[in-house]
Parts: sequence; structure tokens; C-alpha cells
Amino acid sequence: MTRFLRFFRPSHQHTAFSATVLLMGAVMLSRVVGYLREAYIAFAFGAGPQTDAYVAAFTLPDWLNYIVAGGAASITFISIYTRFLAEKRDADAQKAFSIIITVMTVVMIVGTMVTEIFTPQFVRWMFNGFSPEQVELCVYLTRILLPAQIFFYVGGVVSAVLLSHRLFLFPAFGPLLYNVFIILGGVLGGRHFGIASLAYGALAGAFAGPFLASVIGAARIGTGYRPSFDVTNPAFREWVKLSVPLMLGVSLVTADDWILRHYASSARSLVGARALRTRLLCRRRHPHAYGGSKPHHRRLLANLCSPVREIRSRRVGHCIRHRNWNQPARSGVAARLP
Repeated sequence: MTRFLRFFRPSHQHTAFSATVLLMGAVMLSRVVGYLREAYIAFAFGAGPQTDAYVAAFTLPDWLNYIVAGGAASITFISIYTRFLAEKRDADAQKAFSIIITVMTVVMIVGTMVTEIFTPQFVRWMFNGFSPEQVELCVYLTRILLPAQIFFYVGGVVSAVLLSHRLFLFPAFGPLLYNVFIILGGVLGGRHFGIASLAYGALAGAFAGPFLASVIGAARIGTGYRPSFDVTNPAFREWVKLSVPLMLGVSLVTADDWILRHYASSARSLVGARALRTRLLCRRRHPHAYGGSKPHHRRLLANLCSPVREIRSRRVGHCIRHRNWNQPARSGVAARLP
């Protein structure tokens, strides 16, 4: 038993086997909590225009996360940081860490401010089938979620330091804390803030999970940080050369999702599909409160998927010429449901 509990000590340096077991367990637990999160959202807010706006609000923050915080920054940094440690160049490793954190945090802050300003224009372009009330709510929620990407980025780089030292506990449970805080945000603030409480919970979870947990772990092993803007540092330049192509490649993955969201019947097929899942969870919890039979939901799912299949089978330009994509659409799945 003592040997087993040793794996959960923050200072324990894991082997490949123990790290694999820990990460698998953390991911599995995070998936379970993620399902509970979806079930809570279905129970507390149901499926409707507000839920559609909440799901859509993650589009722009997720794109920033995929580019910078989704692993590209930390993957390339690990290779540089680990090489310095192997060569006993701890001072160079700490300097590279400080420069990358300082410069890119400023870049993230500026980028977040710019996206905050142009969020209304983006939402109107991306989700042109939303009602004015949905657009206003989606803009509000997006602006709450955008600063969380700063915490994701810094936490990702700091977790790379921990992984380089074979310390996996804090990085493994960061996503779990993130999901827990979303649920807590809804439970504690749902009555006062409505569905915005979930966005506030996501912001708090990004701070407490990926960021704060990793920072605490790095501080325990003596990782130093001094603000530095020395962009001429060779290690920083190497990091930029390695990271930029990877970031661009990762961002291309999101292009397909953006095209589908924009052209698939005013985003109803993708945003609505998640809302449909939420609605089905609601029916499971309250079978008499949400109308619609199983055949009805099967027809609804087929209607939601048909534009996606059409886009995948034809070129986007061909679809635009043969179908009136700009036709006003009722907002969300709730508009179709009885």
C-alpha cells in the first residue's frame, strides 16, 4: 500500500510504466467528470438558445488554445529544456524558460485584448443564424473565456518543466480540476449568473488546474523565473523556429471545423448536435419534461448531419452555388423541437 501511495507524491519521479498508469487513470477520471459536467449542464440549463450560445462561445478561445496552448508550445520547449538538463546547463534552461514565458505571455495578453475587441464581429460572421439575443450572450461568454487561454499557455510551458523532471502528478490532474470547476461554477453561481456561471467556472478552472497546479509543482522543485525580453537568445530563437510550423499545422486542423460551423445551416449541425446530446441527457433525467419520441430524435439527428455530409461530399464553393446558405435560420436545436 505504501508503495502504491508513493506514486501520488508530487515529488515522485515516475518511470515510464508508472507515468503511463497515472496518465491513463487521470484521463479516464477526467472523462467521467466531463460526462458529469455535460449531465449537469443538461439538468440545470437544458437544450435551448442559451446552451447553443454557450457551446458556440468556445469556438474562438478553442482556436487560440489549439494554436498556442494546445501542446505546440510545450512540446517544442520540452526538447530544448531537456537537452539543457542533459548537458548540465541548468542556468541556460532557466533562462530559456523565463524568456519564453515572459515574451509569449505578453503576446497572449495582446492577442486576447485584440480578440476581445473584435469578438462581436467574429460571432456575427461565424454564427449568422443566431438571434440578436444569442449573439449578445455568445459575445459575453466568449469574452469571459478568452483570458483562460493565457493560463492554458503558461500552464502548458510550466508543465513541460515538470515533465522534463519526470514529475507527472500535477500535469495529469490539471484537466480534472478544470472540469470540476466548471461544475462548481454552475452549482455556486447558477442562480445569480445563469449560464454565464459555467464560463466563469471554466475561467477559474483554467487558473486552478492547468496553471496553478503546475506552478505549485514547479516551485516545489526550485524552478526559477525572472522576467526577460531577450529575444536574441539562441534558445528562444530555436524555440520559435520549431514552434511556428507546428502551431500553423495545428491551426489547420481547426479549419475544417470552422468551415462546417460557418456553412452547415448557420452552425446548427455542429452546435445543435451537442445541444441534441444535452437534450437527450435531459430526457433521461426528466422523461416527461422534454417532448419527442425516439423516432423524432433520429429524424432530428439525420437533419443535423445532412449538411455536414453534403459539405464533405462536395466542394464548399459548389455547395454555395447550389444552396442558399445565407437563408435565415432559426437559432439552435430548440427552434426545431416541439
